[in-house]
Amino acid sequence: MHGRVKVKTPAEQAEARKAERLKKIHWYTDTVKTIFKKRDDDELDEELLATSEELLRVNPDFMTVWNIRRRTLLHLVATDRASVSSEESTSAEKTAEENTSEENTSEENSSEEKTAAIEDTPASKAALTHDERLLPELKLTMACLAVNPKSYGAWHHRTWVMDQFHEPNWNREVELCTHALSKDSRNFHCWDYRRFVAKRSTRSDADEVAFTSDKIKASYSNYSAWHNRSCLLPSIHPGLAGRGLSESKLREELDFAKNAMYTDPVDQSAFFYHRWLLGREDVRLGVRCMYVDRHRQQLLLVLNKPLDLLDGSACVVVDGEYEVASWQTSDPRGLASTVLICQLTDDQLSPSGAHNLTVQVSYKDETAIQMLDLDQGMPSACFYNVPGRCTMFRSLASAADVLQTELDSLLELLEINDEADSKWALLTAVLLLQALDPVSHQKQVQEFFGSLRRIDPMRQGYYDDLCSRYAIQSVAQDVWRRQDPEQVLLSVGVGLS
Repeated sequence: MHGRVKVKTPAEQAEARKAERLKKIHWYTDTVKTIFKKRDDDELDEELLATSEELLRVNPDFMTVWNIRRRTLLHLVATDRASVSSEESTSAEKTAEENTSEENTSEENSSEEKTAAIEDTPASKAALTHDERLLPELKLTMACLAVNPKSYGAWHHRTWVMDQFHEPNWNREVELCTHALSKDSRNFHCWDYRRFVAKRSTRSDADEVAFTSDKIKASYSNYSAWHNRSCLLPSIHPGLAGRGLSESKLREELDFAKNAMYTDPVDQSAFFYHRWLLGREDVRLGVRCMYVDRHRQQLLLVLNKPLDLLDGSACVVVDGEYEVASWQTSDPRGLASTVLICQLTDDQLSPSGAHNLTVQVSYKDETAIQMLDLDQGMPSACFYNVPGRCTMFRSLASAADVLQTELDSLLELLEINDEADSKWALLTAVLLLQALDPVSHQKQVQEFFGSLRRIDPMRQGYYDDLCSRYAIQSVAQDVWRRQDPEQVLLSVGVGLS
């Protein structure tokens, strides 16, 4: 009827949408082909920049196109520099001819001309052209991040562009990150970029730690802020030998993490940070057990970290003489292992005489040396070293009072919260119980694993594996204490036959 807007039927609307979609697909594929053809023909020009920009504004995650764009920019920057240098050379020749006819100018005028010449050198003009060429890239990345704020390609390109600038404005980039994180405080791409620009800006590490504090207090589940905090603190409050945190700061951070754990016990971020604070020490290569058997003519080593004989080495000295011996790992495939086996001969190990054996194991810049005396007539000899808590946690955090205090806090948290909300507290308590005394706490550890299986059945297999591992470690620890060499070897899975 007259005066009414004609409305398309559902079928017509679907057909129109399909036609529009096909039109976009054709444009996209044609644009990609154009970019790749110009790349293959080495036509790195302004047209390629414009075409790639159109495509990236639609799909900012096309990494290959970003790479082509960077290659094009480097080519154009080099071309600009060569052009400016050529123009300046021509201008310099012309100026020299004019100055030849004016040799009697005053000294003051001559000085002014020299100053002007210095300020107008090819290098300064090239620098201006260089930065002007790169400046539109910042606008492009902003447009791409508006499409996808977590685009790997856009953030990486912005990082590259800022590194190319002759006079970058790092403080402006920090402000940009602050604004972006106010929109999405857990955008880990933005956090990565902030770490990059903050190091080059006038902001100190202490300023950045304060920023993480604000973000964490606003949301304890902001894992990116916790992670950034862990990257910054060691440089501000270094521990012994520059590793970890100082004891005073460590205790302060433990209280900070504890506050977050009590406020939101369901969230994992604070518990992960808490585990980092009590994190594992980087232990240097060492011998945990050395066992020699006269009857089997075998020397066995148990190391505190796996060793690959292709990358590392082991040698044995018997009674002051270096012996050529065959070494192998306990792994049947010859892969890295904590257990090394050396087969000796009658000439190297007599049936009944006394011997002094020295073993040296090396890997990269680490070396471990261990000696062992085999008394006359004795069938075997063994050296063992019971690992302490310092191999499980950083030395400052390995003090029993620190670990016990943290465990008491977690046990208190478990009492005041429902079991369903206590997954992370239970798991962290298990780690501390295992570190303090795996033998005496074995029963409680088993009970906590039972609770974890009930409240988190989807990860029951993980808890079963972890429980089995801790049970084996507890038995092995007990064997170490009883000083039984045969059982020590059996506990690490090495047969003596």
